[in-house]
Amino acid sequence: MRSYFHFMIVTAIFLLVSTQAFTQITNPLPEQRFDLVGKRLNQGPLDCGNYRVNRIKTSSSKFDGAIQVKGASNLFIIYEWTKPFYNSATKEIIMNLEARILRGPESGFLRLEAKNANGGLLAFAQVGTFNGVYGGRTGVGAVRINPVNVGNPETYKIQLSFSDGGSCGGQKLGEYVFKKVVNYRSNPVQSVAPPASIRGTWKWNASCSWGQYNGFLSLGIPDRYGNFTGSFSSVGGGGIMSAGRLAGQQISFSRRLGNQTEYWSGRVVDGGRINGTISLTGGRSCSFSLSYFKR
Repeated sequence: MRSYFHFMIVTAIFLLVSTQAFTQITNPLPEQRFDLVGKRLNQGPLDCGNYRVNRIKTSSSKFDGAIQVKGASNLFIIYEWTKPFYNSATKEIIMNLEARILRGPESGFLRLEAKNANGGLLAFAQVGTFNGVYGGRTGVGAVRINPVNVGNPETYKIQLSFSDGGSCGGQKLGEYVFKKVVNYRSNPVQSVAPPASIRGTWKWNASCSWGQYNGFLSLGIPDRYGNFTGSFSSVGGGGIMSAGRLAGQQISFSRRLGNQTEYWSGRVVDGGRINGTISLTGGRSCSFSLSYFKR
């Protein structure tokens, strides 16, 4: 009897030590991202020196805001911007800016600026001549910033402003606020269990200002942390897919095509459709849609 109880005590101690060791080995690893939690855009008109700035409707659904600027010599300019988002594949906040002269001269010092909370310039879209740099009748700019590399703040702000390089410098149009969110990869309670319904072959269509494109791609089943693999069919250009990620209804992945990398980011609308945006180098972007083809 004594030997039996001695065996049971030793076994219990062994199991307790083993459980503690296992817990130490599988400590959860932090994984952080930045979520858009706030947006504030000025609605009223701004009198900015010789210019009058008004909020207007956007020209397409890919933009989140737009302004028109009117000035002397019959000047009429439109500025538009996309809603910034966090790309989990590249760990960057991405935002695109556009500007175009509809009427009037090309001279002037006019641009839409995106800055951080400290006033540091992140990107701009300019037309005309600004500080000696000629911008032409259209201009584009792109914000691509990893907040972790600039102090890893708890919140990160992108502020929009209009400037003429002189008396009308830095007229604030509004701001977007991101908040850092930390998850733990190896904790099954905190990990998102994404639906497996994305598995299969999808037909994609991309609408760009320079043309329309389409093809096929295959998506695999996401693991418990939302990571998945996939491939592009040769129909539509082929290319290598990487960094597939599904978090709730948000989906993102990238494609390497020749010397260019495309960043696809969108939302699963339902079990058979995905809509989103493709961000390209040079600040260009396209809208895309995926329609379910087969398992």
